[in-house]
Amino acid sequence: MVFIILCVLSLLKLCEPEVVKAGVYDNAYTYYQHYGKEMIFLPGADNQGEIYYATKAKKNPHATTRYMTLGWKLRLFNSDGALVETLYYKLDGKYMTSVDIRQINGYAYCLYRVSLSNIKNRLSQAGLKALENPNCSIVFDACTTTKLNGVVQGGMTDEGPSWGTVYTTYNGIVNAQNWTSDTRESLKSYYNKNVEGLFYEVLLEEDAGIRQVYGEGKYCFGTLVTVSAETEDGYHFLNWTGNHGSPRETFSFEIRGSDVTLTAHAKENDYSIQYEGNGGVGNIAPQKVQYTQSMVLQTSGFSLSGASLCGWSLLTEDGEQYFSIGQTVFVKELVDRLSLQRKNEAVVTLKAVWDQGPLIITEHIYVPRKAALEGRVTEEWLSQRVQAIDREDGEIPYGRREGASFFIEDYQAARYTEIESEGIVRENFIAEDTAGNSTNKSIDVHIVDTSMHQADKFTGRVRFINKKFFKDEKGNLISEIMGGLAEDSIWRWDESYRQLLEELFS
Repeated sequence: MVFIILCVLSLLKLCEPEVVKAGVYDNAYTYYQHYGKEMIFLPGADNQGEIYYATKAKKNPHATTRYMTLGWKLRLFNSDGALVETLYYKLDGKYMTSVDIRQINGYAYCLYRVSLSNIKNRLSQAGLKALENPNCSIVFDACTTTKLNGVVQGGMTDEGPSWGTVYTTYNGIVNAQNWTSDTRESLKSYYNKNVEGLFYEVLLEEDAGIRQVYGEGKYCFGTLVTVSAETEDGYHFLNWTGNHGSPRETFSFEIRGSDVTLTAHAKENDYSIQYEGNGGVGNIAPQKVQYTQSMVLQTSGFSLSGASLCGWSLLTEDGEQYFSIGQTVFVKELVDRLSLQRKNEAVVTLKAVWDQGPLIITEHIYVPRKAALEGRVTEEWLSQRVQAIDREDGEIPYGRREGASFFIEDYQAARYTEIESEGIVRENFIAEDTAGNSTNKSIDVHIVDTSMHQADKFTGRVRFINKKFFKDEKGNLISEIMGGLAEDSIWRWDESYRQLLEELFS
């Protein structure tokens, strides 16, 4: 038994006179010679076009069993490969148009077409949405039936199989009869058919500074494709180049019949590092830098009386960040702390940090002349009544040394032991910190003349002193102004008296 492929033709059309059609897409024979059984999409105007398909069949009046094509089943799959929608097209029906039929060398050639606009018009909203997304697909499968002893066994409409037995899968038709191996192989070309030229590749490439691109994939002809790019931190978007160009990170274009390759470009951000004196005078020119660069922080340019430049501060949401002068830092480190990674030409401000000289703290010093003459106003005794505190170094102990020092500039004991009357001795204290900043403060030591008088009866005021008004936590005598002993009190300057108090309060 001979099995041949038949296209569905009406006897009337077989008898119609042929019209000469020279174009590939007008002539069924020419089309078949070029493309065989392939479905080909021919782009048209207005982002539409036509899908063409041709058949070739030889009439065998002696065959008792044949299969015949009734139409086509279209399946639309989304980007995940899930079936979204199914449409049917009957040969010579309302939607699949017969373009050309001709008889050549005993074969009948039939050419059909269906428009892309028709497919879109028939799809649901879900189908249209799926068709607009990348990597969707359209697959055509033949709808066939058998013809036994001249009797057709099934039929279909544009809505699908309508009566009898209609096969819409390869397994269905191949198992319908005991076909020959050649026929089985031939039937494979009728199923899972893709349309050549209907989908086009959009390939996106990333230049330096581009973190991610979006929109790559295969798209149906006429689809409005939107691509976008995301830049790395420290970069700003420059442009798209390739088959299309745009200065915008996100832009759209239509698929017009060819693959598209685009490259997203970015440029490294520029920043301006500006220095502020923070009370100092001078000027430092801004530094122009880029995000991935490193830079050395300025070591000079501003000055402040009594202080030295020790660093720079960066004000962030988390507080101030400090950097040393001459320190090498990455621009990225500064920019990231200010959340300026995505702001090209932003300004980063660094404020000067000053190391000021120590603070010298003291009060009036009063000494009885008798104590002065006896040599009790020693350098050590004076140092216990003055304090030097530095912001960076803390309290500076008395004495000359490398680094932080605290001392009397020119102490002379004779100025006290040889004093002839009440008066004032001025001492100049100098405090130096480890940064080399120094502070001078002159302190007046008041020498007062007091004497003892004999009396038959004690007269005057009796005062009781509490332990907490004698010495502070550091062991220094508390001043009179703070509630302690008077400067000329014998309990303060006389060693034996003071020793007595210490024993009482121990």
